[in-house]
This record gives sequence, structure tokens and C-alpha cells, in this order.
Amino acid sequence: MYSPEEIVEISITKGTAKIKKPLLAKLILGFIGGAMISLGYLAYIRVSASIPAYLASIASLVGARYSQLV
Repeated sequence: MYSPEEIVEISITKGTAKIKKPLLAKLILGFIGGAMISLGYLAYIRVSASIPAYLASIASLVGARYSQLV
């Protein structure tokens, strides 16, 4: 467990290292980050679409409110 002062120092060090990365590395990491977000959304759609209407409480727990409205 880090103290608040240590967390600030670590954040500054990591942030400075990120700024110094080359442009190509930033572009690649940005693309990979976007791909991971889109894959997560596709998994969400897949799971929420397969929940039957009689399990509405489970669907709301998963966050599948939209699939019940359609």
C-alpha cells in the first residue's frame, strides 16, 4: 500500500514516461485501446441479447436494459 505522497510521485513518473514515448508507440497503443473497448462492447451486446425476458432481474444486473426495450 502506497502513501498519498508515493502515489503522486509514481503517477508523475509514469505520466512523464508516457509523454516521452514516440508517436508511433502512442498511435499503436491508442489503436489497441480502442479495439479493446469495442471488443468489450461486442461482448456486452452478445451477453445482453441472450438473456431471456423472464430473467429481467439478471438482465438489469448485467446492464441489459436496452435489449428489453427493443
